[in-house]
Amino acid sequence: MATLTIEEADKMLAFIPKNIFWKTQEALDKGLTYIDIPLDTLQRIYKKYKDYQSLVDEQDRCAELNNFGMAAERVGNIEDAIRIYEKNIILTRVFATHSFDRLLVIYRRMEDYVNEKRVCKAAISKFGKKTQYKQLAEKYRKRLITIQDKLSKQLKTSKQQEKNTNNQINNNHGQFQANYPEHF
Repeated sequence: MATLTIEEADKMLAFIPKNIFWKTQEALDKGLTYIDIPLDTLQRIYKKYKDYQSLVDEQDRCAELNNFGMAAERVGNIEDAIRIYEKNIILTRVFATHSFDRLLVIYRRMEDYVNEKRVCKAAISKFGKKTQYKQLAEKYRKRLITIQDKLSKQLKTSKQQEKNTNNQINNNHGQFQANYPEHF
């Protein structure tokens, strides 16, 4: 047997089985400050409470990082905002979209489609695993199609610019050879 104080029971109320809850109520009626319960039951209650508290702490940390990212954006410090949002999507288990969405917007404005695609894929990976987030994952899948189109256009433009530059270099080289044949 193990001892559970009524104060602890109050704090962990959501994780206490009904029979233990009623036992605590009886103890309160009698003016007692604790009850005795099986050790394995107490350990299960503590574990559930600890897991819950860990998630709450992580949600708080996620919100805090989002606030720091928004503050960095407000003052125009985009590099810090990116760093903070990237940290948030990597470190947190919380199913929150703000950091993903802000990174997608920032990378789009920068025309950095490679990073935009990476973040979008990470969002799909995170939200696609849970059935309650399927609609959200679908939103990111649609966005990914748009990103891939932009990336493809950017690649074509880049190849065309490279081709034009090479043609211009070759033309200039040809003109140089024609003007100064003694050097060749």
